[in-house]
Amino acid sequence: MITESNVDEIIKMNRENGKEYHQSRNEEIVRILGLEKEYNLYKSNYTPFITFQLDVTDEYEVITRLMEYASSDSVKIIYVDVINTNETKSEISTMFPDIGLGSYSSYTDYKGFDGTDVVIGILEYGGDCIFGSGGLVDEDHANLTGVDLIVRNEWYCNEKESDHATLVASIAGGNTGIARGATLLSVQTDALNYSSEFDWMLDNDVNVVNMSLSDAGLDGHYTGNAAYLDLIASYYWVTIVKSAGNTGENITSPGTGYNIITVGSLSNSTTLSSFSSWEEEFAISKPNLVAPGSTISAGTAGPMTGTSFSAPHVTGTIALMMDKSSTLKAHPEVVMAIIQATADISSLESTYNDYDSSGLEEKVGAGMLRVDRAMDSVYKRAYTTLTNNDFYKTNIRSITIYLSSGDDFQASLVWLKNINYINNVLFALNNTDLDLKLYNSSGSLVKSSISRNYNQEFIRYTATTSGYYTLKVYQYGVYATLGSEYIGVAYWYS
Repeated sequence: MITESNVDEIIKMNRENGKEYHQSRNEEIVRILGLEKEYNLYKSNYTPFITFQLDVTDEYEVITRLMEYASSDSVKIIYVDVINTNETKSEISTMFPDIGLGSYSSYTDYKGFDGTDVVIGILEYGGDCIFGSGGLVDEDHANLTGVDLIVRNEWYCNEKESDHATLVASIAGGNTGIARGATLLSVQTDALNYSSEFDWMLDNDVNVVNMSLSDAGLDGHYTGNAAYLDLIASYYWVTIVKSAGNTGENITSPGTGYNIITVGSLSNSTTLSSFSSWEEEFAISKPNLVAPGSTISAGTAGPMTGTSFSAPHVTGTIALMMDKSSTLKAHPEVVMAIIQATADISSLESTYNDYDSSGLEEKVGAGMLRVDRAMDSVYKRAYTTLTNNDFYKTNIRSITIYLSSGDDFQASLVWLKNINYINNVLFALNNTDLDLKLYNSSGSLVKSSISRNYNQEFIRYTATTSGYYTLKVYQYGVYATLGSEYIGVAYWYS
């Protein structure tokens, strides 16, 4: 059982076991396929992912080479990406009062919690080793003075510092940011894949990763990098936060991952930024929520604008939550549920009110980040283990809450996308469908969320009578996985 006192030890043991298996297995796969000849070969230490670049440009030869690899029984799927660039950068003063933190000039922590004993990873696009623009945090910047900061600066690569990365770090956990007591890890990527960078962060006990970048994947679609991150979140209990993108259209990859918290941008408390991405091309609902992203500054860094700077507001908040309740380090699904259940859509709803079947609004998700609500509701949550059963309908969790007439109530149910192995082959499984329903004291159904293809449900309800209400989670169908899985439920009311 995971408790406040043993969570770090259990996480470490889980990661050591995964690393021992995958290092050996990936070495074997490389030998079987003869991949040693490929350029930029990298064998993930923690996952069944091997990445490389082909040294050919002829389309027929590319297809022939990939078909040869795909014919092996050891290969489940091949993802093909082309080199792209990161999100468009632009300009960053933060809306601390709007997200429930009071005055920025006087803020130091939230009721004594500042992210102590929580490790935040800052993963930034930096380009290639020779001509890259840089993606490391500036260790000498005034915003990072006194901060526990570890930078991976590889000797073989001309890695550089960037104002973009420094501002992102400053918002999430610098001495001018939200989680000022957290440990920060800074690492640069070329955005083709993230295996090396996540290997390093996992080796350094990361709990939550901020990704203010986009990669080579097709916007709005589920990509190889999205699948990789879904695996990291579900297997190694890392909470991952990704900027939605600055296209104003499709969510940028890998923000389309099921297990990723994707964050859009607000220009003010009532308006979505025109550049904030929100569309997707398959059965998923993104962004999960929105946060300040227009002309944001932190200390002496900024101003800059973009969803890049919305994401670290959420990342810093999650570090505060993990400081208050350390078991959240092992439950990304509960973290996502709390962040969504406590978001505020009241100032946005007059304009943004096109809700999908999961209960999230199509452009702003659950609404605007509210740090105060999230922190005050850390223990208004429950998690349970989802196991295999043969029943078509099963009420697997019930929570009773007393609501007064007129109370506004929100609840979020999240379960992680299943990633599992059969005969050493990776499978993505999500056959179980869960629904979230709210009943009044008379036993009548008053609100429900019953989407079919996503891994979460969200409901909002204003109580019409005072009394005890029951929030129930229903499972439909057999749970298709080799083991068990946690589901997270969180709620908020006022």
